[in-house]
Amino acid sequence: MMATWCGPLWLGVTYALAAAGVEPIATHFYLCAWAGLIVTFDQLIARGEGSSLLARVGDAGWVQIGFWSAVSWFFYELCNFRLQNWYYILVEDEPLLRWLATFVAFGTVFPGIFWIDHWLRTRWSSSVRIPPLQLSSNHRRVLVAGGVGFFVLWVADPVHFYPLVWGGTFLILAPLNHRLGIDGILRQLERGDLGP
Repeated sequence: MMATWCGPLWLGVTYALAAAGVEPIATHFYLCAWAGLIVTFDQLIARGEGSSLLARVGDAGWVQIGFWSAVSWFFYELCNFRLQNWYYILVEDEPLLRWLATFVAFGTVFPGIFWIDHWLRTRWSSSVRIPPLQLSSNHRRVLVAGGVGFFVLWVADPVHFYPLVWGGTFLILAPLNHRLGIDGILRQLERGDLGP
């Protein structure tokens, strides 16, 4: 197990090198910083639980999470062909390296989110409680219809409705996750749980 200070040190060195324009850190800052953040939270989890989450999910689990993370974020890149809402600076000139770095960078998004969420859940065991919501299948269908409506709006007018690509995805996936039995936001609301 790594020392608890390795993650913060990694982040500090990454920031310093990027600020000084040192390559390849400056070009791949996101990837380096996000990896440092994952290591930081993994160390916090290991300190609190006695074992690293990275070690528990193993290589196969890490690859699977990373793969689906990259696939999900490439979906938004496809959406951006219509949105024309963002672009990247300081990217690799070599196409093969650019694609590889992009795939790896996108592959760190879900792990970073999941590691932070896991740490928050263990750190604050008492979550915010609300009255449980009763969500019928009709409610879930309305959410999906709203998500589809969001997609129609941003495709029709991306200049004004570009943020709806994120909300539309949420409104479609939350009911799907519920139907698949995944303990997502809708199941949390049904329990009256607003925690992380």
